[in-house]
Amino acid sequence: DFDAVEQLLEGGDAPAKESTGKDRDRDRRRRSRSRTDEAEKQRRALEKERKEEERKQKQFEDERQKAMEQAKREDNTVVVMCLNHKAGEREIYEFFSQQAGKVRDIQLIRDQASQKSKGIAYVEFYLQEAVVKALACTGRPLMGVPIRVQASQAEKNRATQAAKLAQAAPVDIPIRVHVSGLVGNLEGVSETEIQKLFSPFGDIEFIDLQRNPATQKCSGSCYIQYKKAADAREAMQAMNGFSLAGQEIKVELVQATQLTAGLAPGLALPGMGGGAMPGGLLALGGLGGFGATAGLGGFGGLAGLGGLGGLGGQQIAPMAPTTNIRLTNMFNPKSPDIMSDPDFFIDVKEDVKEECEKSGPVHQVWVDQKSSTGQVWVKFATVVAAQAARTSLNGRWFAGQQIMAEFVTDQTWESSVAG
Repeated sequence: DFDAVEQLLEGGDAPAKESTGKDRDRDRRRRSRSRTDEAEKQRRALEKERKEEERKQKQFEDERQKAMEQAKREDNTVVVMCLNHKAGEREIYEFFSQQAGKVRDIQLIRDQASQKSKGIAYVEFYLQEAVVKALACTGRPLMGVPIRVQASQAEKNRATQAAKLAQAAPVDIPIRVHVSGLVGNLEGVSETEIQKLFSPFGDIEFIDLQRNPATQKCSGSCYIQYKKAADAREAMQAMNGFSLAGQEIKVELVQATQLTAGLAPGLALPGMGGGAMPGGLLALGGLGGFGATAGLGGFGGLAGLGGLGGLGGQQIAPMAPTTNIRLTNMFNPKSPDIMSDPDFFIDVKEDVKEECEKSGPVHQVWVDQKSSTGQVWVKFATVVAAQAARTSLNGRWFAGQQIMAEFVTDQTWESSVAG
């Protein structure tokens, strides 16, 4: 009976087929759990990274707020000299409370051995207006003795300290390499391809690919900025003379002569921006004999690039921080919005003021409407606020342009803004 035999055969294969199906289900579940576990690990890693970034940001903000508060307290402090040696904290407090305003703290300088007054005291007020009134108390008698009152040198001391820190900046700072020979088969190269080629040598901050305005193809060269000078040197040594798509490329470190060649004073190379030389100090030891050259034009230091060709080994001291900063590339002077929008410059002014006030109190914002480089000038209440704003804004991108922020002297401010 063939039908019976066939049924027996089919019945014998059923358990095997059922077992195979169960194995497949188990494999699917195992793979699904594996993918789920991997996704969970990635999620946890991203969450951990996000929390660490938030912690660092909060720590930075707390330190900045603390520094601003300390600077404000120092600015609200005066030095009182020629005090009657019998005058104590109470007498000083009562005198200045009546003559100037609400006193926050008094530090009377005493002899460590005898604990007698040395005739000098620091008086801190809550408001800046009280400082002005206190300074007017010079010559007035306190317990029968005329006193001398002068402002604390806190701002001057901060500026001096900032200049020292700038001079002591680490050598391993961001630096650029210039890549040439991107012609022929390499005309169509993109920033992404350049990134893949040069990123193995270190972290890259940005790539400035020079393009032909007509064809939008590479015009033959590009600039690559590494976070560390050591990485830039390694890239130069490894890639200089490298053959790529049948073309030999040339890689060299960007030197001061290349930055300034053919430029009008005060102008920077296209796309070089303010992020090139942070802090106003560029260490070029051993690169063409320039030594340490600080503040090259619009790179966060001295304004103007003219006359740098014959520096030799000369060093230019970085400009000390001031309460004034000049922001370049804040607007496009050729933008059609300038003609169509009557409030264009008002909006620019308000936007800049709002952003700068995150760093500290702002006294004045002036938009140079005739500037060909989109300049906005900002005067802060304190040097600390100006420093914080420059650090925050310098090198940032705004409306497709990279902002350059640099300190300017009071004389430059007066001649440009007030004049």
